[in-house]
Order: sequence, then C-alpha cells, then structure tokens
Amino acid sequence: MRRGAAALVLVWVVATLVFAFLRLLPGDPVLVILGSESGAQAPSPEQITAVRRALALDQPPAQQYGRWLVRLVRLDLGASLYDSTSVTADIAQRLPTSLELIVVAVALAVAGGVVLGVVAARYRGTWTDATLSGVLAGGLSIPVFVIGTLMVLVFGVILRWVPIGGFVPITSDPGAFARQLVLPATALAFSLLGIVGRITRGSVLEVLHQDYVRTARSKGLGEAQVLGRHVLRTALIPIVTVVGVQFGILIGGTVLVEYIFNWPGISTLLFTAIQRRDYPTVQGVVLVTSAMFILINLAVDLLYAVLDPRIRYEGEA
Repeated sequence: MRRGAAALVLVWVVATLVFAFLRLLPGDPVLVILGSESGAQAPSPEQITAVRRALALDQPPAQQYGRWLVRLVRLDLGASLYDSTSVTADIAQRLPTSLELIVVAVALAVAGGVVLGVVAARYRGTWTDATLSGVLAGGLSIPVFVIGTLMVLVFGVILRWVPIGGFVPITSDPGAFARQLVLPATALAFSLLGIVGRITRGSVLEVLHQDYVRTARSKGLGEAQVLGRHVLRTALIPIVTVVGVQFGILIGGTVLVEYIFNWPGISTLLFTAIQRRDYPTVQGVVLVTSAMFILINLAVDLLYAVLDPRIRYEGEA
C-alpha cells in the first residue's frame, strides 16, 4: 500500500513537471494551429485571440492546471489542441500498437540474450565466449536506427523478403501483421539483446561459484539440471530488473524504430504532439507512459519474491 501511494504521488509529480516545462518551451501552439490552417498567410490578432480564448489558453497557468487536474480525476485527458480529437481515444488507439511491437521485441531479446549469456558463461575463456561476447557488444554499441536502416535496405529493398513500413492490424490480417512486425521487432530486440546477454553472463558467472551450486554437482546432478534449476533461477533476478526497466523505457522510447518502419505507435504520437505544441496530448502520453513504467517496476519488485524466496522471508520478518 505504501508503494502504491508513492506511485500515485510520483505520477502526479511527473505530470505536474511536464505541465510546467511545456509552457516554458519556445513557440505558441495557437500560431502552429493557425499556420497549418491558413498556409503562408500570417494570422491576424483577432484570429489569435479567438483561438486562444476557444482553447482556454488565455487563462492563467494556475487555472489551466486546476482544470486539468479536475479532468484527470475523471480520467479525462482532454482534447488535442491541433484537431480537437480525444487524447484518451488517441492513446487507446496507439498504445496497443506500440505494446505489440515492444512485447515481441522484448521476448526475442530475452530468449536470445539468456541463451547467449548462459552459453558464454558456461564456456568462459574460450573462442565461443569471445564470439558471443562480440555479438552482445555489437548489440550494445550499434544504434537502433543503424540496425533498422540496414534491415530496410537488405531485407526490404534488395532481397524484398518483407514489406517496408506500413501497418496492418492483427485483427484484419494476422499474416500481413506478422510480416510487417518482424523487421521493427528484430531491430528493437537487437539493442536489448546485448544488455540482457551481458547481464546474464555476469550473473551466471557469479552464481556458478556459490556453495549450493557445488553441492548440487556433488550430488550427481547433470550440468543441464544445475544450470536450469539452481543457477539460472537465481541469476534471473538482475535479468528481470533490467528487462523491467528497459520495457518501461521502450513504451515511450521507440520513436526511431516507429519512424523508420512507419509504425503508428505511441512514441510517434508523442513526437508529433511535441512538434505541434499540443499540450494535452503530450501531457496525456507522458502521464500514461509514466504510470505504466511505475507499475512495471512495482511488478518487478513483487516478482523478486517468486524468483528468490529469501526476499519474501526478509519481507515477512
């Protein structure tokens, strides 16, 4: 209950900071809106005053903030300043698209990173370890936009194995959705693969020298049983930590991948809203992504007790 209350306070603090910082940015959203509607012709002072009054931007910041908090209590994130659409509806439409991409990418990264990390730790000091460590280092050092661009060039333009960009909902055509998902998910997973693999390798190496691992081997258990039942379960704690943090970061940080592959996710929505000075949309996206990040970290904390019973015992004590 204390962590839940702290999470609510943290979400409110983040949202308040975003509300304040957005109004410190240069530029006027009214001019952006009128410029998009009237082309190159400069808007008149009467037009600016009318739009500012219609959007309630002529009110003092404290009054705007109070109205926004009242709406927030009613789960109303307001309407976009750019096209008057519901921010809640926009987020509800874009968030599942991003989550589909992130979940597949994280699953690929965890599966590949854990396997590569365990194998590298098991054969420490050999050419296998050196080769796999080089692959993992590549995942850490090569930017995601480089990987994405190379994948588009090789697999989309030269080989023509998969379509380049675009989006088809999974409910409309699962096959087309899978073909369009494979490149952005792989590009996003490659950067996370290096982190998971390196953490796995270091954790497994640390656990391999524990007394209970030597005891398990002395009882005649096979290497696969020792790694799977005793080593990997304990080594999963730092892996779960880094995966939870990275998952939360990716919710609002996939803008480069979404841009390269034309994937209509929530990061693209946030990027476009910032360009347009669309305050309600930016506030809504940041609030939702912050809340999800906090909830994911809370779930990771609770998962520790499942992976390591000693944590649960200490908490009960």
